[in-house]
Parts: sequence; structure tokens; C-alpha cells
Amino acid sequence: MREAVGGFAAVRPAEPIDTAIDAGDGCAAAAARGGSRAERGPALLRGVASAVLGVPATRVRVRSARCPDCGGEHGAPSATAGIRRAWLSLAHAGPGSGAVASVNGSVGVDAVLADADPAPLVRMLPGTSRSDLLRQWTRVEAVLKADGRGLRVDPDRIRFLPSSQDARGPAPRGAAELDGTSYRLTELVLDGMLVTIAAARAGAG
Repeated sequence: MREAVGGFAAVRPAEPIDTAIDAGDGCAAAAARGGSRAERGPALLRGVASAVLGVPATRVRVRSARCPDCGGEHGAPSATAGIRRAWLSLAHAGPGSGAVASVNGSVGVDAVLADADPAPLVRMLPGTSRSDLLRQWTRVEAVLKADGRGLRVDPDRIRFLPSSQDARGPAPRGAAELDGTSYRLTELVLDGMLVTIAAARAGAG
């Protein structure tokens, strides 16, 4: 099944992940459950990269950047197909995973189980209502992952703008700014996960 959600083309788990889709504005998102993370992650990344690059998944090469802290190859992923490039991000939550790709600039995705206990986040997000803790944490993590520095950046430096309902889909939309870069936020519920996608404005990645 294919569906445009909040401006993102979404690949639903019932559809083979390597099926190309019309990504519209240069972004695609997908979610899947079952199997191991080691199986889901690469399949999702190849699937969303295939969608935005317009090539079969077998032609997509996914690589991870070197971690700036330890030098290991587990930094932000990206994909190439010939001379074309896509920015990627991957998140896991329980038995599910979500991925996003963009050809316009850096992206970040974060996911938590919708029924997770928010108590551990109280100290990390002071002043946030308990009912919004899980969703707010996905917003923070998505922006920090799109930024590329992760939790080396104080989350308090992120400035969030109010969410709104987007005319193109049912997903709430919002925006955030961090150190001069603006991000478009899209909030989804996929496979029992609360998912937030942060996409750098075109030209900012």
C-alpha cells in the first residue's frame, strides 16, 4: 500500500520495501516490524533510498559515516546510486523500525513505542507535560540526528515552532531551528510507533 502522509511518501509494511514509489517532494518514509534489527534496518534504508533516487534497491549503496567520537562506522547513513545522493536516517523502537530518506538535505527520524512508559524522560525534558513527553522526545531526537551531532548538542538549543495540520495529509506538521538551520517536522503513527521526521529545509543539508 502507498500513501502520502504529511508530504512524505510512505512505504507501508504490506508492500515490499524495495518497491519504488513517487516520493513527491524528495522524501520517503517507511516502517516495518518483525525479524531482527539487523534485517529490518538495511532493508528499510535501501527501500527509502530507492524511492527517492528512483532506482531499484539493488543499485543503492548505503554507507555509514564515521562516528566523530570513536571513529567507528556507525555515524549518519547516506546512500548513493551513480552520482546521485540521498541522506538517510534510521530509528528502532521495540519490534519495529522506521527509516527516512531525502534528496534535499539532511534528515533525522526517531521512534518510540506509543505505549512506552514516559517516566524516564521527566528529568530530560523538564517542563514538558507528561502526556507529551514521548512525542517531544521524538522531536528532539529527530532534530539532533538530522543535525548530525546527536546528544553532544544541548537539546535546549532547539527552538520548536507550533505544530499545524497540513492540508496534504493527516500528519501534524511543525518546524524547528537549531544553530541557524531550519527543519520541517512531520509526526506520524506507524506500526504502533510514534515517529517524528526532521528534514532540513532544501539547501541546508
